[in-house]
Amino acid sequence: MQRPLAYIITVGDELLRGDIVDTNSAFLATRCRALGLELVRTVSVRDRIAEIAGAVCEAATHGATVCLLSGGLGPTTDDVTAVAVAQASGRAVALDPAAAQIVAAAFERFAAAADGAGLVGQRARTLATSPENQKQALLPTGSVALANSRGTAPGIWVSGAIGGMDVVCMPGVPGELRAMMIDEVEPRLRERFDLTVSARRIYRTLGRGESQLAPAVERRVEAIREEARAGQRPAALADLVIRYRAAISEVRVTLEAERVTDAELATLDAAMIESLGAPLYGIGEDGLAPRVVDTLAARGLTIAVADSLGGRLITLLTACPGASACLVGGLVPYADAVKVAQVGVSAATLAEHGAVSAEVAATMARAVRASFHADLAVAITGIAGPSGAREGKPVGTVDVAVVDAAGEVTRRLALVGVREEIQHVGALRALKLLWDRLRDRGLAVVAAR
Repeated sequence: MQRPLAYIITVGDELLRGDIVDTNSAFLATRCRALGLELVRTVSVRDRIAEIAGAVCEAATHGATVCLLSGGLGPTTDDVTAVAVAQASGRAVALDPAAAQIVAAAFERFAAAADGAGLVGQRARTLATSPENQKQALLPTGSVALANSRGTAPGIWVSGAIGGMDVVCMPGVPGELRAMMIDEVEPRLRERFDLTVSARRIYRTLGRGESQLAPAVERRVEAIREEARAGQRPAALADLVIRYRAAISEVRVTLEAERVTDAELATLDAAMIESLGAPLYGIGEDGLAPRVVDTLAARGLTIAVADSLGGRLITLLTACPGASACLVGGLVPYADAVKVAQVGVSAATLAEHGAVSAEVAATMARAVRASFHADLAVAITGIAGPSGAREGKPVGTVDVAVVDAAGEVTRRLALVGVREEIQHVGALRALKLLWDRLRDRGLAVVAAR
């Protein structure tokens, strides 16, 4: 049986002008995959009734089971999604009592919050009945209003809008859309459709490109398919699919299969670990920084940081919940004078090797490890550009060092990209060197998370 098909439409002139980044379509696509909906297409359209209605009709021609829209449900004249959906489905718009209650409840929440803060909340209550806000309660006839726990605009669910396709409209404000999708839309989708999620396994690598990883992976996966055809593995693995997703310095290799359990897909881990080799750092959704933080915290180990590449390394670590359990502190010794005064780099070392060198990185790591009384330390220094290149050290030259009680390890990286990319990749590669050090000492393992 074919899985239900989804079609995503994001509405707003600001999306097509480039004023804001369309994060809503990415969020909805992720949720569709998690639900077991197969996404047909994602489009963005302007705040025009004819264009929105046309996109909805186009979704029906693609055989979509459900069309998910975001944006255009607010109180202003350019919010026309409800009218457009009504037009596409041959319906009128009318004041919906349930939607009016949702609008009133939202303003009552705002008023209560204002009263609690010692402000005047009556204005918020009055706004609920203004013509502009009552406009948000005008829905296509026969539709269902969806509660909005974060804002004022109700969502809209039109069942069988066009040729049996359901149309679901949600606000464009990302926080409102996300809450409504999870709390209101997804439970209804599960009730309405027979949804089956394909088994999926993500292998996360860092440091090599797709073209370097693919040959070994492709050979191994084809061998797995052959084993499935020969009856040595579950038959459904004969249709195993490989997907690659490349980010800056990182490649995610995903295996997907229908009619296969997660446990059956997990039996492929040993083969994939062997095929991917040293670049592989983990299995599952979690990135490298959370794995480093959780591993250090679980082992009762502490870490200090010296980051002369711009501070991104510290940012990656402190962005992880639980970082306070292992990260004791860090410095950003950017100027050479600060390297000398704060992290023990001598003027002679700078003169002989330069600020971007394994010697300086190792010295900084040793210094912050001692001054913060940490179990491990990682330091990074480099040339992020666009200027600063030296003879033998072009832009993108980065040196990393990791120091612990057992010794130290350094690595020189030759990175490419603009300044921000070099800073980000340098920080990731520093974490990878730290992760590899933990693995070499038996303190970290590739694991599913």
